[in-house]
Amino acid sequence: MTAEYNRRINIGAGIGLLLQLAGRALLHGLAGPSIAVLGWPIALVGVGVVVWGCANLAKSKGYGWPLGFLGLLSLIGLLILTLMPDKSRAVG
Repeated sequence: MTAEYNRRINIGAGIGLLLQLAGRALLHGLAGPSIAVLGWPIALVGVGVVVWGCANLAKSKGYGWPLGFLGLLSLIGLLILTLMPDKSRAVG
């Protein structure tokens, strides 16, 4: 895994998951009902960022970028991709 992929994965996973949590917190009215409307857009941006991070993780492991759509499962998709074997280091 290159440093560039590593940076992208960390940004995608970290910021994306935080945005999802913030969006859900706003949806449940933790910051007040007037701001709750921002919950959905923030959570959706978070999902997009996690998918982007998962696509980079899949590419760094030697898989195609469409496996990044496992990011739609949020943390579970990230865990699945993390546990998949690394094909880029396979000798053969």
